[in-house]
Amino acid sequence: MAEDEEERRRSVRARADRMRAERRKKIGENAQSRMERVLSMQQRQAAVLPAHSAAKYVISQVFGT
Repeated sequence: MAEDEEERRRSVRARADRMRAERRKKIGENAQSRMERVLSMQQRQAAVLPAHSAAKYVISQVFGT
């Protein structure tokens, strides 16, 4: 009887550990994909900004504004 109780506790603890590990993994994947989205957004902005500021500079030089 005591062995059954111990076995049940062990299986419950193992299942809880597995669920915690899966949740941790999922949180990590979400954070990773969020970071990748932020980085790609920053890269797109970095690609647009130099062209935009260069155009503003040229226009200000040509028209003297």
